[in-house]
Amino acid sequence: MKEGFIKYNKNMLQAPLVLGQTTTNPEFFSGILLIGIKGMFLLGIALYFVFSIVMIRQIHVMKNTLITPFSPTIQLIGFGHLLAVGLVGLLFLNIL
Repeated sequence: MKEGFIKYNKNMLQAPLVLGQTTTNPEFFSGILLIGIKGMFLLGIALYFVFSIVMIRQIHVMKNTLITPFSPTIQLIGFGHLLAVGLVGLLFLNIL
């Protein structure tokens, strides 16, 4: 039988997929689901890191526009937040 044609089995319909996996293999679907969830977590932390960088930029603009006695404190909190997001991102990369 030529590659790409559907093979019929007694009990199930099998179609050749990537690396010999079949559509009836539940491990194939759980693997795809797991990769999708990992990708969503990594995309989420990347977007949150970008948000944190934008927040630092906005704090910088605010500090130059509006001079207040607690501006250095807000800037320190912003950099602490950026550091925390970076560490959580590295933790995600390590775990996932």
